[in-house]
Amino acid sequence: AFSDCTSLTSVTIPGSVTKISGGAFSGCTSLREIMFPNSVTEIAGSAFSYCTSLMEVTIPGSVTKIGNYAFSGCTGLKRVTLLDGVTTIGSGIFHGCTGLTEVTIPGSVTKTGEYAFYGCTGLREITLIDGLAEVGYGMFHGCTGLTEVTIPGSVTNIGYYAFSDCTSLREVTLLDGVITLEFTAFTGCTSLTSVTIPDSVENFGLLMPYNVCEDLTIYCHSGSEAHKFAIKKRIPYVLLGETDPEPKPDPDLDIDEEAGMIRSEAGMTIEALLAGLAGGSYTVTDANGAALVGTGAVVTRTAAGETVRYTVVVRGDVNGDGYIDAADALLCLRASVGLITLTPEQEAAADVNHDGLIDAGDAILILRYDARLIPSLN
Repeated sequence: AFSDCTSLTSVTIPGSVTKISGGAFSGCTSLREIMFPNSVTEIAGSAFSYCTSLMEVTIPGSVTKIGNYAFSGCTGLKRVTLLDGVTTIGSGIFHGCTGLTEVTIPGSVTKTGEYAFYGCTGLREITLIDGLAEVGYGMFHGCTGLTEVTIPGSVTNIGYYAFSDCTSLREVTLLDGVITLEFTAFTGCTSLTSVTIPDSVENFGLLMPYNVCEDLTIYCHSGSEAHKFAIKKRIPYVLLGETDPEPKPDPDLDIDEEAGMIRSEAGMTIEALLAGLAGGSYTVTDANGAALVGTGAVVTRTAAGETVRYTVVVRGDVNGDGYIDAADALLCLRASVGLITLTPEQEAAADVNHDGLIDAGDAILILRYDARLIPSLN
């Protein structure tokens, strides 16, 4: 209707209008102000796309649906307020709105399209009102100015790439109710230092790029899935509700439920092992009475009236004395030629190169580690 009217600066929409159709004001580069009457129930796709002079938009609660790319490319837009009543946000509705600094999304929203705020590099503050049902696929992807975010408990799912490449994002707080963090939800968030995860979260996908966030700490409750995740992925964590505010040490543990084993690196004391275990009461019995926990030690877990036993496997520690040295290398060589038979946990400890065989290759790695020629057996 008015697309590419580049000299149009102001529009008054009468109360008889119920829908603004697709592309109606697209490319009106001088349009600075638009007031929506409460009669409007739908703003269709690309309705105001590339209105580069538009600075502020308030969507009334009468609007239940905003179409795809409705305001995409509005580079002068600084503030957006969606009033309670909006239920559907289309894909890319504010895509490329690089001047946008503040957004409020009401709890009435139940559906969000892909990449709704993709590339809003100036976005500094987002307010997500309790009641919001989801943070959709790529919703805030590439919002490089965003530094912190709180996800209300009404959100059960945080979608793929929801906050990916938010390179300034430092702090994320998930309130109780969030269940799923999809794969790549926070990938590329290289500045992330703090993530608070409630007990409600059950599915992590790949929670975050923990391999590139050197200062990342997870805040969680003892025994929660987040606590177990932090231990498994070797991410420092703080247990909420405890008096010690400092992150716990990072015990290198991998609990293999299927095999009934707890895999560990060398140098683990019983105290350190117990500190790294969560979700029940544990006891450790080391048949060799070693100073360090060695292969063959038994860990007994009691929780909710059930008892489960795990066998400790320390990579490289074949004889179970808690150390990795020539004695272990010799056992590998003897087993490789059939002179001795190793127990399943000894075999798991001896196969340090993970090729499924016990041979001279494993023995050489153990000897090199013992001689400090390599820093670890990883």
